[in-house]
Amino acid sequence: MKIDILTLFPEMFAPLEHSIVGKAKDKGLLDIRYHNFRDYAEKARHVDDEPYGGGQGMLLRAQPIFDCIEALEKKEKPRVLLLDPAGRRFDQAFAEELAQEEQLIFICGHYEGYDERIKTLVTDEVSLGDFVLTGGELAAMTMVDATVRLIPEVIGKEASHQDDSFSSGLLEYPQYTRPYDFRGMVVPDVLMSGHHENIRLWRLEQSLKKTLERRPDLLEQYQMTEETAQILDTIQSEKWRESIYQAFDLMDQGDLQGALALLDCLEVSERSSAYYDYLSTYGYVYAELGQTEAALASYQLYLNKAQAEQNHSHQHQAYHQLAMVYRMAGDYTAAQEQLAHEEQLIRRHFRKNHLIWAVHLYEVGYLTYLLGDNGRAETIMQKSLDHALQTDDSVAQACAYRGLGEILSNRDYLEKAHALFSSLDDARGAQDVHELLTNLPSSDA
Repeated sequence: MKIDILTLFPEMFAPLEHSIVGKAKDKGLLDIRYHNFRDYAEKARHVDDEPYGGGQGMLLRAQPIFDCIEALEKKEKPRVLLLDPAGRRFDQAFAEELAQEEQLIFICGHYEGYDERIKTLVTDEVSLGDFVLTGGELAAMTMVDATVRLIPEVIGKEASHQDDSFSSGLLEYPQYTRPYDFRGMVVPDVLMSGHHENIRLWRLEQSLKKTLERRPDLLEQYQMTEETAQILDTIQSEKWRESIYQAFDLMDQGDLQGALALLDCLEVSERSSAYYDYLSTYGYVYAELGQTEAALASYQLYLNKAQAEQNHSHQHQAYHQLAMVYRMAGDYTAAQEQLAHEEQLIRRHFRKNHLIWAVHLYEVGYLTYLLGDNGRAETIMQKSLDHALQTDDSVAQACAYRGLGEILSNRDYLEKAHALFSSLDDARGAQDVHELLTNLPSSDA
């Protein structure tokens, strides 16, 4: 490749005599030359003049640029690039395009602008970004370096630049070299495994994650495969879940409006696995705020998605949440209907799942208690506790103890519930049980 650079300051390009560009010259793969276009100025070596019509600053005159380019040894159809903040933004794809050319000519300005007639010589107006430099020299050096390293044989292995940030359309994955452990910072185990497929998948995941965090705009143009779409969905879902969990934390702190505002800021894709968490959390917040219709709408969307996907686990959760909202709103008949749907689903798909039975029976037992049938409520809540004790789920156990304690006005059960909620750092659950203990009749003390 032949590169000619028109500049008023050829000495600024000394760094290009070193590293990759310098090696390319030494190998005979690159012929790069610098031309001071002041040498071609006819008017006392003046290369600039005032603009017609008035205005601030000085403009590069057309004559020195024309004469300098006309004096160059040119190949057929060279690319002539004018460094201009108003030009096309330079990126990796443009560098790859330029690397296919036989000759590049860069015109570096150093004043307020150019005489418009200079642009008749130009094939491309190029900008390094949305900022202004004193001159075009630094931009030209950057573009030359980015382009030359893509010329075949300049870098030892073609894969060395194919994995670069932007070459693949994504930002580059993290890389490590010896030692394995540096000041307590160790290399990820997958890179030490020797399992090439796992390493490939890890690198792809890390590239997607970095791109999503730092340059999500790149993903709009990225050609997704089924594999990358699935990995990206997992990454994005994890990110959304972090925000959803923050909303839960705000709810625990009593900041329901803050939780709602955080959820309103999220744009969770309906295709994402996090969409269930998103709808469920919305429904919970609305229910706590007493906005029954909004809560029911959220959980109905949740149920619709689960039914469309034939996801039985989420279907039963949707029925359960709908029942809770109806119960909190005082519509016990509608709550019973939802719990009946849930029980049918559990018997069909989760008959031996103790945790699901424990949670379901707790809600059934509590609703029965609210309907005034304490004897039946006690029996159902005892079954909930029996199932909960078959699991290691402390939340289910705490809820069952709480339910029995409230139904029977039993201090022992309530104290067990309080201890479990406290051990789980569930302040709301512990406070709720504390109030029940405080309100126990004095004869039970």
